[in-house]
Amino acid sequence: MNYFSKLLAVVVSVLFTVTLNAQTKEIRGTVTDSDGNPVIAAGVQVVEVPEIIVVTDSDGKYVISIPSNKISEAKTLEYSYLGMGSVRKSVPSSSGTLNVTLEPDAESLQGTVVIGYGSVKKKDL
Repeated sequence: MNYFSKLLAVVVSVLFTVTLNAQTKEIRGTVTDSDGNPVIAAGVQVVEVPEIIVVTDSDGKYVISIPSNKISEAKTLEYSYLGMGSVRKSVPSSSGTLNVTLEPDAESLQGTVVIGYGSVKKKDL
């Protein structure tokens, strides 16, 4: 094997490795309330790519993966839960951890009636 083919093999393997590592951006974290309790089933969504959405688990933890073809579009994460104000945070420049605290928002519940099989606005009852 001559020098040129060895160099080409190294360059190709480096590019292949970089491509594999850049497949997705993974952001993880915990959503808590103002008392530090985990918020179960809070929504975490990429605002600019609404089909990328996850829900927190029983410990308030989440992992959201942004595919490489959507990374340039993904600028903002929105955290929301019924009865709490939503929070928007900038998507970090690389994979990492982003913890969020949601504050109570009594106004978001005004006019909402929860019934046994769904919910409707109070004016629609």
